[in-house]
Amino acid sequence: MKRTALFFIPALLTTAATGTAFAVDSLNVSLVGRLNLCWNTTGDLDLQNGLAYLPTGYSGLRILDVSTPEHPEEIGWCDTWGSANSVAVAGGYAYVTTYWGGFRTYDISDPAQPVETDVQDLEYMLSDVLVHDDHVLVAGRWEGLYIFNLEHPAYPQLIGQCPTPGYNTFDLDAAGSIACLVDTHEHLRVVNIADPFNPYELSSCEIPHGTSGVAVQDGWAYVTGGELYVVDLSTPETPQLSGSWAPDCSANGVELHNGHAWVMSTVGLFVASLADPGAPFEVFALDDCYANGIAFDGNLACLAAGSRGLRTLDVSDPAGLTELGNLARPLRTDYIAVEDNLAAVALGGYAVPEGGRLQLVDLTDPAQPQRAGALDLPAVLSGVAIAGNYVFAPSQGYGLSVIDVSDPEAPFPSAACDTTASFLDIDLSGDYAFVAVQQGGLRAIDISDPLAPEGSGDLAIANGLRGIAVSGNYICAVGDEFIVVDASDPEQMEQLGSTNTLPGFPMHVAADGTLACVIWIEEGAGGVAVMDIADPANPDLRGWCYTPGGDCASGITIRDHYACVADQAGDLQIVDFSDPDNLAIVGTYPMPDRTRAVAWPEDELLYAVDGNELEVFEFLLEVDVEQEQFRPQSFAELKALPNPFNDRVTLEILLAEHGTAALEIYDILGRRIDRMELGMLPAGSRRLCWRGPGGSGIYFVLLQVDGRRHDLVKITRLE
Repeated sequence: MKRTALFFIPALLTTAATGTAFAVDSLNVSLVGRLNLCWNTTGDLDLQNGLAYLPTGYSGLRILDVSTPEHPEEIGWCDTWGSANSVAVAGGYAYVTTYWGGFRTYDISDPAQPVETDVQDLEYMLSDVLVHDDHVLVAGRWEGLYIFNLEHPAYPQLIGQCPTPGYNTFDLDAAGSIACLVDTHEHLRVVNIADPFNPYELSSCEIPHGTSGVAVQDGWAYVTGGELYVVDLSTPETPQLSGSWAPDCSANGVELHNGHAWVMSTVGLFVASLADPGAPFEVFALDDCYANGIAFDGNLACLAAGSRGLRTLDVSDPAGLTELGNLARPLRTDYIAVEDNLAAVALGGYAVPEGGRLQLVDLTDPAQPQRAGALDLPAVLSGVAIAGNYVFAPSQGYGLSVIDVSDPEAPFPSAACDTTASFLDIDLSGDYAFVAVQQGGLRAIDISDPLAPEGSGDLAIANGLRGIAVSGNYICAVGDEFIVVDASDPEQMEQLGSTNTLPGFPMHVAADGTLACVIWIEEGAGGVAVMDIADPANPDLRGWCYTPGGDCASGITIRDHYACVADQAGDLQIVDFSDPDNLAIVGTYPMPDRTRAVAWPEDELLYAVDGNELEVFEFLLEVDVEQEQFRPQSFAELKALPNPFNDRVTLEILLAEHGTAALEIYDILGRRIDRMELGMLPAGSRRLCWRGPGGSGIYFVLLQVDGRRHDLVKITRLE
C-alpha cells in the first residue's frame, strides 16, 4: 500500500500545482489558525458575476459578494506573499500581480476557498495585469511587457516579452493587436502583440507632465497624468496627441465604460463623456474619497476607495452616480494580548477603523478564531494587556483606558487614568499596571479596583522609556539604555542598575526570572540580546544574535528558554537562549505582512499579529527518543500516530544517519498545503505535532532528507 501511495502522489505532483501553503518555508512552527482583521490598502480590482476581486496590498486578495450591493460581504481571501496591487479574472482563475511576491495564479472555482496554483518570479515589482483574448498580459515595473499563454490556465506559460526603454511602468491596456503601457519617462508605449511570441515596441508618444494610467478603445488611448490626455491610435505607428481634459484633481488612473472615461485620483472619481472621443468633458464628480481602482458589471461598479475600502455604485446614469453600499477594513493590527481564550488586538493608524481601535477575538477554537466585540477609543493605542475581565489599553496623549470585557461581544469603557499622559508600553503585576511614559520614565498605577485606577508612584528617567517588562519584584526597562528597577514597593520605585553595553540601541524587552531579552537595533541590522539581572545593580550582557529583520523588530515575548520575536520584515523568529552565551534561531514562520506583535500565554500556542491579521501557531518542540529504541528498515522512515486523528497527529521521523529533513503535506488532489523545514537532524528519532487545515480529509505526508524523497504516509483527519 505504501508503495502504491508513493507512486501515486509524485504522479500528482507533476500535474497539480503547489496549493496555498499552510507553512511555506517554516522552521519548527506550524500554523493553527488565522483571522483577518484589516485590509492593508485597496488597489485595482475586477468584478464578475456578483463577485468583486480586490487586491489589498499585504493583506492579499479579498473576494467579496456584491450581489446585494447595499451590503457587500467578504466571503474568501488568500495570501499573496507580497503586496497585491492588480488582479484579472477569467475562466475560474484569478491572476494577481504583486510587489515583491511575483505573478500568482489562484483557482477561484470555490470563491470561499481560493487555492494558489502557480507562482512565477518575474521581477520584484509588477504593476498591472489583464486578460486579453487567450493570453495574460503583465506590466513589469522595470522590464516592460510579459505575455503568458493560457492553454493551461492554472499554469500560465511565459511565451513573449517586450522590454521598453522607459522605467517605472504604471499601467497597461490592450485592444486588438495593440498593447499600451505608460511609464515615468512621460511616454505612452505602443507594443505590437499580433504575434504574442514576438512582441515589439511599435511606437511611442510623449505625454506632458508624467503618466499614471491608460485605457484603450476604438483607436483611441486615454492617458492620465497631470490631465486626461487623448491619443489618436488610428495609425498606431504614428500616435498623435490630439486633446486633453483637466479634471480638478491629479489623476492616477482611468477606465472606460458605457461611453465614458472614469478618472481616478486621490480626491475622488471624475466621469467624462466620450460622445466626442477626442474631446472629453466632465459630467459628474464623486469628490469625497480616494479612488484607486474601478470595475464594472452592467450598471454596477465597485470602487477601490482607499481608507473607505470598497464602495458599490449604481452607474446606470454616469451623470448622477448613486452609492449603494460599502465595506471598509483599513488600518493595521499593532498589539496583541491573550488570556483565557480571548485576544485583545489594538489597531493603529490615525483614522478610526471599522468597529473601533480595540478588537476582541474569541480563541475557543484556535483553528478558527472568531471576531467577538469591538470598541472605539479616543486615541491611537500604544499597547494592550488583559487581566481577568478587563483590558488595559495605554495610548499616546490619552493615558490608560480600562475596558470591561466580561461580555466580549459588548465591551465597554469602564474607567480611564492620567488622560493627558503619553504612555508607550504596559505590563501588569498583581494589583498594578506599570507603564512606560514617553517623556517621564516609569509610572505605577493601582488597578486593584479597575473601576477607579489611580496613579501610585513615579520614577523619573531621563528621556523617558519605550518598553518595559516585569520580572518578579523587578522591572526591566529600555530607553537610551537597559535599566533595572526595584518595584517591590510601587509607590517608591528605585533604579538599581543600568548598562549601555548592548550591541545596538535597545527598543523592546521581555523578562523572566533572572534573564531579560532585549531587541536592539543598529544601522541596517538588529537582533536579540540576553541580559543577566541576577545582580540587578549590575546587569550583565551575556550573548546576542542577529535576526533577519532586526533593524525594525517591534515586539518580543518569552516562554521557557525561548524568545519569540515580531521581526517585522524578518517575519516570526524564535530564539533559543537556554545557553545565554550562545543564542540560536530555532523557529521561523514567514508572514504575509510585517510581524508587529506576539503573545505566548501558558496554553502552549503562540499568537501574532502581522499588520492585517491574527495568526495562531504551534511551536513544534522536538522530543528526543533514545536511539536504541528503534531500528529503521531504511535510511529514513516516517510514522504517524494516531491515525486517523481528530485534533492533531504526531509525526515521528526516524533517521539512521544525520541529515537535513523536511516534511511536505499534500491533500487528496496532490496540492501541497504545508511544508516544514526541520533543518539538520542527528541520527535517532524526532517527534512533532501537526494540525490539519480544518475539516475531515485525507492527506499524504512526504519525508525528504537531503533533498530526496524517502517515505510517505497517508493520514486521515476526522472531525
